[in-house]
Amino acid sequence: MSSTDRIVPAITSEEIIARMKADLKNKANKIEGSFASDNIQAVGKEMASLYGRINYLNDMHYTETAEGEWLDKDGKEHGVDRKEATSASGQVTFYGQNGINIPAGTIVSGGGREYKTTEYVTISGGQATSKVIAVNTGAIGNVDANVIQSFENLQGINSVVNLEAIKGGTDEESDEDYRERILLKKRYPGTSGNKYHYMHWAMEVEGVGRVKVFPLWDGAGTVKVSILDSNQKKANEELIQKVKTHIDGDAERNGESLAQIGALLTVTTAEEVGLNIAGQISVREGSYASPELIAEAFKTELQIYIDREISYKQNKLTVAKVIDILYSVEGVEDIEELTVNSSVDTIRIGEEQILTVESVVFNG
Repeated sequence: MSSTDRIVPAITSEEIIARMKADLKNKANKIEGSFASDNIQAVGKEMASLYGRINYLNDMHYTETAEGEWLDKDGKEHGVDRKEATSASGQVTFYGQNGINIPAGTIVSGGGREYKTTEYVTISGGQATSKVIAVNTGAIGNVDANVIQSFENLQGINSVVNLEAIKGGTDEESDEDYRERILLKKRYPGTSGNKYHYMHWAMEVEGVGRVKVFPLWDGAGTVKVSILDSNQKKANEELIQKVKTHIDGDAERNGESLAQIGALLTVTTAEEVGLNIAGQISVREGSYASPELIAEAFKTELQIYIDREISYKQNKLTVAKVIDILYSVEGVEDIEELTVNSSVDTIRIGEEQILTVESVVFNG
């Protein structure tokens, strides 16, 4: 039996019922409402369901089509585990009376999210800065600067704020990203500390999204690993250090030290390149959208595309693609003028750069 013969084709209950009726010898049994016809209807629907289940199980045995727990089983078979969600982290600054102690575990909040301090600090010079970590895991813990402004009832503390964004929170690895790692392991096995070995090692760390490896980047024996987090954003210092320790150990050579003896490893992340988009658009007649609402929706859609298709995958963004995404936004009738960073040319970036949409301004 050939591989083609083993493939179970998709089939509908109507097709099964028609075939079963065609096999009946007594014409009266083929009439709707007859005993035989009614039974065939029930059996045909159940058989179609079984055919569908067989097709589903067939798909679940291939990396390209498996999902959920089936993809987990495939990954584990090749030593690739799905990454769990991670917590966002950063710093907050407390303001208050000198000498006031703020214990580790103090809860601060903002934007509906809670964070806890991870170190014991004391107010000096009217302020104290403490590291914090999100109470709940996932990308939901990532917030912009100045969002955290509430705190537990602490005597002598006047206010708290995060002067910089809280970053690094990632959701559980999606099927799409997990599948990509499994296929990478299968198709490009790491051996003897080659380029793919470093790539696999880096991507094993929870919170790491995409990876670029630059062998011999600074001379013989040197390797640079450049990473993005699982949101395809610039990695924070904590994640960079986790990757460094996982591959090469820490300053005292603790850690797993997977790299070969004598290898000089550098772990970095991307430099962000801002995009400022301006244009003249016409809003579709009868639409409730305004240039401002269209700009907001477009900014979100463009960043999603960049994160999914550009970051550490391509080194350019064409204005034609930007226009294409803008036309897909509800309410856009026509685009009369559009510039990206005051230009109509393709935006090109370096090997360790990623794009972030900073501003979008449309006139109607």
